[in-house]
Order: sequence, then structure tokens, then C-alpha cells
Amino acid sequence: MKDNQALQARLNRVTNVEIKRDVNDWDWDMLIATSEKLYSSSELIYEFKELELDGKNRGCFVGSTKDGAIISCVMHSGSDKNEGGFGGAEMALKMKDGTLRTIRGGWSGRPGVHRLFGSGEYLMAVNQTEYNTRIGLSWDFVNALLAKFNLPFEARVVPFLSDGEEHLQLVAK
Repeated sequence: MKDNQALQARLNRVTNVEIKRDVNDWDWDMLIATSEKLYSSSELIYEFKELELDGKNRGCFVGSTKDGAIISCVMHSGSDKNEGGFGGAEMALKMKDGTLRTIRGGWSGRPGVHRLFGSGEYLMAVNQTEYNTRIGLSWDFVNALLAKFNLPFEARVVPFLSDGEEHLQLVAK
């Protein structure tokens, strides 16, 4: 983690963590409750990354908070076109160079794909305090939460699909 004081302040906002099986009974879900908003979208700083996947150029805006606790990624080519995701909604992203970039219709993708663009390992968790919003928690932050609440789980990178894609997952000890 980059900023331990900021990370600790964010960790202190989490008042409860529950681990439950997901609706399909495939994985464990992390459900958190917070005393106040865990982060603001203005805290996320993004970088645009591009690479070739399946013979096509693909793009991803990879964002994280300065303390590295929260990760957010948006798949988008980087063009001015509406790419159809999120109903064509506009998203304003604060870029690493300080500029503000607005994209239309980006889509979420999944952590296993975002890893290819350099997002780092993260787990999608549910913030029950904030209307069951799904948020990306970094591996380090997940481990800090597991330790804080003395939960019998560990975070591990495991295979996700048969094509070798992997993602961060909770595993019972």
C-alpha cells in the first residue's frame, strides 16, 4: 500500500465484514458495511491502457485510489464513440496527468481481464451500506479486512476460466 495513514483511515470506516456464498454457490462474496462513504469517485485516478486481445486492439481505463485500496476499471476503446455499456452513460474520469476525460458507454468487464491491462489483483465486494454497490477492493485491502475481523479466509489468485484466466478469490482456511 502506498499511504498507510490513508489506508488505515479507510479501513476504520469498515464496521463489519461478512463472507457468504454467492447466489450461484460458486464463490465466496465479501459483504461490507461502513460507517460512512468508503470512497468518492473523485479519489480515483485513471490511466488508459491499450493492448491487442483476440487480434483486436482493446482499451481499458484502470483507476485506483492513492492509497491503493480501491480499484475501478472501465473497458473502452478511448474513442469519442458511445460503446453501448451502462446504457450509453457518460463517465467523467480523472486521469493521472490531471486532465478530466469523459467517455460514453464504457462497460465493466471483469477483474481477470483487467489484470491484463495492469489493474493489479482485486476482489469485487458488496458495500451493503451504499445500496449494495459492488466495489473493487485491492488484494492488500482485502487481506487487511480479513485480519481486522479475524475471518477464516484468505485471498488467493485462482483459475477462473478454462482458457487460463485468473482472478482474486476468497478461499476458506
